[in-house]
Amino acid sequence: MYIKVGRLMSRNVVKKLLRAVPSEDLKGLKSICVRTVPHKATKKQNKRWGGIYGQHHESKVWIYLWSITYNTLKKCSYRHSNLYDYFIQNFAKTLYHEIGHHVHSKTEEYKAVDARLEKMRAKMRRMKLKTKPMALPNGDVVHVYTDEYLKIKKECDCLKDKIEEFAEKYAELTLQKARQMNLRARARVNTFSVH
Repeated sequence: MYIKVGRLMSRNVVKKLLRAVPSEDLKGLKSICVRTVPHKATKKQNKRWGGIYGQHHESKVWIYLWSITYNTLKKCSYRHSNLYDYFIQNFAKTLYHEIGHHVHSKTEEYKAVDARLEKMRAKMRRMKLKTKPMALPNGDVVHVYTDEYLKIKKECDCLKDKIEEFAEKYAELTLQKARQMNLRARARVNTFSVH
């Protein structure tokens, strides 16, 4: 497996954190890439990409430091917390979460849920009437989503939650194991300030 970190951090941080992951869970994973921000395609798709910590696609995992750093600075007080340890904990949880998606993607359950989700998304794209006009008491007209569209969107959200639930549980269990193994990644990390 290829680990790409560039000048952002030491590759040893990722290698050390991966000791908590069973080797069979890493089978088929081609690369782990640590980036500052998501790719242009991801930014185009998600206008609010600042909340995306990582992504998994097929056999690749990306971790985005901007979001992890921003979240760490937002939740930590400089006087009362160890920022570095909290950053590493957030980084590890994101890494394990995305590996959890990789592990889950090899199961039949995931394939069935993903196929259903893709059908629902296609149906939403093909819908002719996504919105309908609605008059307000003051005479203004607003467009609201149709009941059919909202029903499909709700089903999509439930399916996404099912996929995320597995990855969350996997991340929590692996993080507990890393703590028991005392995997405190003390290595060079070039974090940056977020304004």
